[in-house]
Amino acid sequence: MRLLQVLTLLCAASTSAIAQTVIVEAELLTQQADSLVAFYNRASTTRLSGDSRLQSALDGDVAVLGGELTLAAPVTGSVVIINGSIRFEAGARVGGDVHVIGGPVFGAELAEARTITIYRELIRYDLDDGVLIYRAE
Repeated sequence: MRLLQVLTLLCAASTSAIAQTVIVEAELLTQQADSLVAFYNRASTTRLSGDSRLQSALDGDVAVLGGELTLAAPVTGSVVIINGSIRFEAGARVGGDVHVIGGPVFGAELAEARTITIYRELIRYDLDDGVLIYRAE
């Protein structure tokens, strides 16, 4: 009986941790856009393009350009989606923050992250030899 009580408490604690992920919608200011583009361009960031799926654990940060990221595994760092969307599936967990520029968040009830920030507007950019350049207009 005591084991059942402990398991019930553990399940309740994990459910409340998932439910505590803060999701906010914000205006994308130039300074924030520059910061997120710099995140994309960092050598340590895993960069993906187009629709992508992560189903194995990834140690570090992830950025996706122009597509939907389906996240079904843990990421130890942060996730930035530029002109795309994110879909959380069972097993998805982000150790840092999630920023989504220009698209929706699907499966938010499964999301586990420090914060999720949604910026509705798309950004204009150029790609120069793999380097993303933000065009503030």
